Amino acid sequence: MRMKTLTKRQKEILDFISDSIGSKGYSPTYREIQSEFDFSSVGSVVGHIKALADKGFLEIDPKKRRSIVPKELETPKAVHESHDVELPFVGMIQASFPIEMYSETKTMKVPSPFVRDPSGTYILQVQGDSLNNELMKDGDLILVEARQVAEPGELIIGTTVYNETYISRYYPEGDYIRLEGSHPDDAPAVLPSDEFTLIGAVTGLLRSYF
Repeated sequence: MRMKTLTKRQKEILDFISDSIGSKGYSPTYREIQSEFDFSSVGSVVGHIKALADKGFLEIDPKKRRSIVPKELETPKAVHESHDVELPFVGMIQASFPIEMYSETKTMKVPSPFVRDPSGTYILQVQGDSLNNELMKDGDLILVEARQVAEPGELIIGTTVYNETYISRYYPEGDYIRLEGSHPDDAPAVLPSDEFTLIGAVTGLLRSYF
């Protein structure tokens, strides 16, 4: 018997996934879940799916599309080995601007060694040169692990109440958060904790030299 319990929203999401599989024969996309529950970003969906998987209520095959399956609905099937995992490719990011979400869900295959947590990771593409000081160039792809906590010194993505976006090293200091850039000439930003929301940690970067 499961000892872990679900929040009301987690139960609603689990029921929605089960109902979608029952009526359509396949699981919903992250974008469809976002639309159903009016989440502000796909990152919120990734966080809920990860929580359900961690609690043992979902089985996720990162090698396949539409592979979010409640444990009760699992059926035996052959699984072919793959060295890639398929991640949600959700939008564009540049410093100080809100993340620009794609209108339709995309996915992208990434070599598995680059992905620590397939069920909780999504992809953003760097837009413009505003992140050059963070050693990120226009067109780079960054892997983001959706979470609301981070260790001091981790490279994180967060937003302020003024819709500013930061990609910086994260240092919590009591009622304030210090955000440090990679460039030595950049002064750190010090923000009140209640004006900042951490949405994920950057765990990888993919760059093409074409």
